Amino acid sequence: MGAWDWNLTTNRATYSHTLGPLFGLPPGAQHATVTEFLEAIHPEDRSRISQAIMQSVETDTPFYEEYRILWPDNSLHWVSDRGRTY
Repeated sequence: MGAWDWNLTTNRATYSHTLGPLFGLPPGAQHATVTEFLEAIHPEDRSRISQAIMQSVETDTPFYEEYRILWPDNSLHWVSDRGRTY
């Protein structure tokens, strides 16, 4: 399990040290930007997940999604994601 936080004011994201391995990265590694995070999502799922995140932000409601991610070695993995705007 991993966690991430996106500061909407500064557009900076921070990630827990456990999130990297879920994306095929070494422990403590992280995506430099939210854009890089979204680019790790399978292209067929990317738009849907981006829209779910933005809808959650705009409506202040939680989101629950499952989607595919592509690791740096191009292997395909599924994740379950939930988020909320605070």
